[in-house]
Amino acid sequence: MLFQGKIMLGDSFMVTIDNQIYQVSQDKVGYNKLFAAFKADDADEFMRLYTTQESLEAYVQSSCGCCVGHDVVVKGEQVFYNGIELNNAIVDTIRTMMNNDLDFSYMVNFLRRALQSGSRRVLNELFTFLQACGLTITPDGCFLAYKTVRYDYLDKHSRTIDNSVGTVIPRMERVMVDDDCNNLCSRGYHVGALAYAGPGGTFNDESDHVMIVKVAPEDVVSVPVDYNGQKLRCCWYEVVGEYKAPLKSTVYHGKHYDEAMEATVAANILDPEEMVVDGMYEAYYTNRNGETKFRYFVVLEAHDDHVVIELMEPEEDYGDVRRMNFDSFGDIFSWDGCPPDDDDDDDDYDDDDEDTEAEDCDCSPSELW
Repeated sequence: MLFQGKIMLGDSFMVTIDNQIYQVSQDKVGYNKLFAAFKADDADEFMRLYTTQESLEAYVQSSCGCCVGHDVVVKGEQVFYNGIELNNAIVDTIRTMMNNDLDFSYMVNFLRRALQSGSRRVLNELFTFLQACGLTITPDGCFLAYKTVRYDYLDKHSRTIDNSVGTVIPRMERVMVDDDCNNLCSRGYHVGALAYAGPGGTFNDESDHVMIVKVAPEDVVSVPVDYNGQKLRCCWYEVVGEYKAPLKSTVYHGKHYDEAMEATVAANILDPEEMVVDGMYEAYYTNRNGETKFRYFVVLEAHDDHVVIELMEPEEDYGDVRRMNFDSFGDIFSWDGCPPDDDDDDDDYDDDDEDTEAEDCDCSPSELW
């Protein structure tokens, strides 16, 4: 494919390819890359970029431009809501993805749903919270987070809400959830990042389960200022899986949560033989009493059928040296060496105490934490 003609027109340029004229102004998404193809006389690359950008803009206008009660429009690199230009972390990410020829449709969906919350705080702070906590956005504009529950899958406050995968959680009225971020322990469902709800996290006991939950931005109410902004309050969530490894990708593309979650986990699980001396790992294992444990450790010796390890977490086992046969290991994952809980001084709580901090507060069971 060749350019039949090219010309600069002030702040724009025009080309002719296959008797078709294309004019590109500086406000067009991907202008810099299109101009680079123009300068390099690469008509094939120009058409690839131009077609991609046209399809993205068409998608935004036809599929994301309007929704019930809201009007989100992407024009060039500007994003508007009801005619008012938006500038926040969500919009910055949309711009970056547009300029790098990435599919940004899930971010437009996320923006649309954040607008449906009717909360300026959610609109301006939720995506920053997700970035800081390493949480994952789904293609429909929701996000995945973590929730610690009891050994029997009941919530840790009221002990009445079943959080097993597939169970329908009762929806709270949004107005009944505390939207004051300065109220640290208050009404609402709480979910969060690994540092808060994950294994060894602020609100996690050894016998607890950690669930993967899906939350819609319009159901988010507030991000309390305690626990370094690692948790949030919402009025509803969906339990979609059980934690086996951290969520790695920025965007969650699974059609079926259980299948995709298993695929993600399987890709990160190590074989016992892959452990090496001085390697740091986190793993499930079965002890002599038949109990399943989760530990963080460093390998001191690696042999054909066992390793000698030094335990790092939990704190009461720190420094213990043990021989571990390969057949006693469950899932094994690489560990980055960071302590699983950086906020212990806030949270010496007893799971049997109805007046504990974090999610357990002096609210009534009917408040459905």
